[in-house]
Amino acid sequence: MTNKFPVNHLIVLFVLWIVALFSAVPAVASTTLDTAFNPVLSKAGQITGIVPLVNGKVVVIGSFSSISGVARKNIAVLNPDGSVDTSFQLDSRIPSDMIYAAAVQSDGKILIGGQISIIGATESQNYLFRVSSTGVWDETFKPGRYVYTPGVTYGLDGAVRAITVDGNGKILVGGDFTAPKNHIVRLNPLDGSEDTSFNPGTGADGTVTHIARQSTGHIIIGGSFATVNGTAKAKVARLSATGSLDAAFGTGLYGGSLQALAVQSDDKVLLGGSFFGLNGTYDLPKLIRTSADGVLDASFTQLVPYYDNLGEIQYTAAANYFQAITSLLVLPDKIVVGGWYSSIIMSGNPLYHDARIFILEAGNGAYTSLMTFKSGPTNTDGSTHSDVFALGKRSDGQPLAGGSFTQNDSNEDYYYGLCLISSTTWQPVTTYKPVVGGQPNVKSLALQADGKLLAAGDFYLVGSTPENGLARFSTTGTLDTTLVTPLVKGGTINSVLARSDGKLIVGGYFYYISDTSVYRDIALLSAGGVFESGNAVGMHNALALTTDNKVLTALYHNPGIKGLNADLTVDSSFVPGTGIPNSQTEYVNTVVVQPDGKILVGGSFSSFSGAVRQNIVRLNSDGSIDNTFASPVFTVFYGQSEVYAIAVQPDGKILLAGRFSTVGGVASPTVVRLNSNGSVDTSFQAPFGDSGSTAYALALQPDGRILVGGSMQIVEGESIYNSLVRLYPNGSRDSSFGSSITGTVKSIVLNGTQIVAGGTIEAVDGTARQGLARFTTTPEYLLTVTRSSVAGGSITASTGTFGWSGTVGMAAYNSGTSVTLTAQAGAGYIFSGWSGEGCSGTGSCTVAMSAARSVTATFTAIPQVALTVTLGGSGGGSVISTPAGIDCPASSCSGQFASGSTVSLTAVPNASSTFDGWIGCQTTNGTVCGVIMNTPREVTPLFNSAKAQIGGVGYATLAEAFATNFGTTPILLLDGNLAESLTVTKAVTLKGGYNATFTALTGLFSNLTAPLTISTGSLTASMLVIK
Repeated sequence: MTNKFPVNHLIVLFVLWIVALFSAVPAVASTTLDTAFNPVLSKAGQITGIVPLVNGKVVVIGSFSSISGVARKNIAVLNPDGSVDTSFQLDSRIPSDMIYAAAVQSDGKILIGGQISIIGATESQNYLFRVSSTGVWDETFKPGRYVYTPGVTYGLDGAVRAITVDGNGKILVGGDFTAPKNHIVRLNPLDGSEDTSFNPGTGADGTVTHIARQSTGHIIIGGSFATVNGTAKAKVARLSATGSLDAAFGTGLYGGSLQALAVQSDDKVLLGGSFFGLNGTYDLPKLIRTSADGVLDASFTQLVPYYDNLGEIQYTAAANYFQAITSLLVLPDKIVVGGWYSSIIMSGNPLYHDARIFILEAGNGAYTSLMTFKSGPTNTDGSTHSDVFALGKRSDGQPLAGGSFTQNDSNEDYYYGLCLISSTTWQPVTTYKPVVGGQPNVKSLALQADGKLLAAGDFYLVGSTPENGLARFSTTGTLDTTLVTPLVKGGTINSVLARSDGKLIVGGYFYYISDTSVYRDIALLSAGGVFESGNAVGMHNALALTTDNKVLTALYHNPGIKGLNADLTVDSSFVPGTGIPNSQTEYVNTVVVQPDGKILVGGSFSSFSGAVRQNIVRLNSDGSIDNTFASPVFTVFYGQSEVYAIAVQPDGKILLAGRFSTVGGVASPTVVRLNSNGSVDTSFQAPFGDSGSTAYALALQPDGRILVGGSMQIVEGESIYNSLVRLYPNGSRDSSFGSSITGTVKSIVLNGTQIVAGGTIEAVDGTARQGLARFTTTPEYLLTVTRSSVAGGSITASTGTFGWSGTVGMAAYNSGTSVTLTAQAGAGYIFSGWSGEGCSGTGSCTVAMSAARSVTATFTAIPQVALTVTLGGSGGGSVISTPAGIDCPASSCSGQFASGSTVSLTAVPNASSTFDGWIGCQTTNGTVCGVIMNTPREVTPLFNSAKAQIGGVGYATLAEAFATNFGTTPILLLDGNLAESLTVTKAVTLKGGYNATFTALTGLFSNLTAPLTISTGSLTASMLVIK
């Protein structure tokens, strides 16, 4: 915003508020990550692949953010005891968000495939990478190289989903790609280039997800394809060692999907999934075996005994105990089968998954043993799935199972996503318990009166301690085990409140808490977590306490807000009317109680109780609409605008954070400040771009600075600041807070000089974190500088960086810092002097930062005087001024210049004119005119038509032109009479008959009416009459 002189009064009032309100409050800044505070929160992680290494170690891949409290994102190496091998850390240059497959080469290097890309300046590397045994990227291996130069060939062009290393060390790869071959390719081990001796023809017409080798060199592939090399081969096919299709290997599977594939030592093929037919035979179990060449093996009966209703033993296929077979492992004499079962399926969708593992005999598949796991922790969508996604074995032959399971049915023991199976009891080994943790989402933070921190959200573990989405931490960051969270089912806790009496209130999307026989979605807990009372109100997005311990809840549905008494019964005195419209796209995200008892409600809605109110409404304490607050209009450049967070400043102004582009017609992306009546405070301008980012959290520091958390990003030069930023009270970014967070910040709480952020936080400036991060600060004070106008000049400081918004700049300094300010006047202004904090005069201003300080720099506009140029004479030309202001006649022939300044005007005749002097100048020097602007002035340059021209330059007379050093360039003459004499003393060419601009002949002659004498030169002439 540019403010013209004199000072904008709104800005002055804003600065006076800042100074008066916070003059004695030390700022809290200079933040650093608190390395001592590192609780590991997690929800259920998943293991989707297990690859054996030497000495009993294994590579595990999947969807996880930590293992046993050690941060590892989606890939890790585990020691034989299940602990993390910390010598392996995936190269930070390789994104690990979507790893689908892994394999190990004979030299110990690890192959990693998935939806992975590294974008470089001239080329990118994609989909398949190789790393050392410690995780360092092998940059010589480039199977997915893409060079940006047009016409250059490149490798894999889609995600890798299966990797197998053959007996010669060559690498078989399957996936989504269509180059260099369709969905199946073999690579050379040296550099990842295509092995062109492997030719599957047109390849598969769909994704290849499984690859296994037979002892004959044949290759079994499985996936979602329907044909291979143009031949019908649904979901499974066999290729020769050179890639050609084995047409005799059946026509494939029918129905469902193939999810598991393995080859036994006798080359028989095991297939598992949710299919029901093979090669035209239907009603088959979900686990079948074929001969080496694809014929259904009827001897594989996989019988499991059971008792019928009469108590007699009957037998059924093991696969009948599964809804789907998801993984297979072949041992020397056993087959390990993993999958899931659900007894309740609604509209074709299972309500839950129970993970199951069967141990079968390798010969006929006879039943040996069974392991089952209970339904998993509640997922964000309310489902409670537990699955077995991977089976593998260590180098010592011991089998491992990976997935999303947790609690074993037989012994009630917990195994978090990974277990070692005893080869004698065929049950989980109780001493092997790595904890596979998924990325948590801390949605709400609250501070107790004793300084302890409450965290609530989508997580169920802290370290290896189950916490059901609610945990409490001491001031040192250790888990407070005196809080025992009751059972929470059906969804997550979205909000937690700490009452002054030590009791806690939790609300969210769950529908059971403590007692699974009674629906409740909000509960009052004792300080120790014991359930005291609850209610079923709806889906709670946020909660707020009133001064008398009543509760206001922001709902995902109509009416959007409800009031509850301290015991969580409905407060009949709070009547919000019909509230927000009954629509799935309209909801309330946040509710805040003002100091005066009025209630701010924010979310995504178009009206409230029939009144037009967009995204923000203020209610009276009884729930009726406060009509003194006018909701502004929100727009967003795509999608749906909404408010996620509200903070009320001590002066009554209101900060809103969310997803929006303009508010009240003012460009205000992501964060805006409103006046107490709902109008936009235009003195506040946050630094966020209109890029669709979203802010979810706000926190106000005592000094007026503002913490903003979300998924937003600020780019300043080569620096990027993600997810958590701090703003000065004027809206500019506070550069003293420079941390960048990987993940989204959903909640912020302040505890003295500490800042705690919660969300899906993965790292802070590269340091791993799991859902929570705490920052420590040192005391600082704000220095506020006010300029009388933006154009008036600039301010520089001897130390620190100011954040400017309009005429107001702010910076934070440690107590005791001495700051020297220097003012530089802008064009057309003079610096008139300092005021405030003992500064005066036009020199520098030195401020001792022992408290919040404020100074003003006054710039005065210099009076302007008019200068006018009038072109004179019969010709034409142009005039340009120094300093700029006049460019006549191109743009302006008059301008305003500082009183007392000197202006130079330079005359430039055009090609058909000559400059013949100035009128009205105080000084002249050829074509240059000088004037002193102590009074309005008018000057006139005289441009007259030229009689002659040489090379585009006009001359008043032929004699003047002849006197120049024209060489062999002809002298052009105006048609008509030239009354002047000429003595020729050098060779010259005269061409007559030109028009006034010397651009064309008129057909008339030029007449020399005075004597022409040829002396020592020569004359060549055309269209010239010499009289």
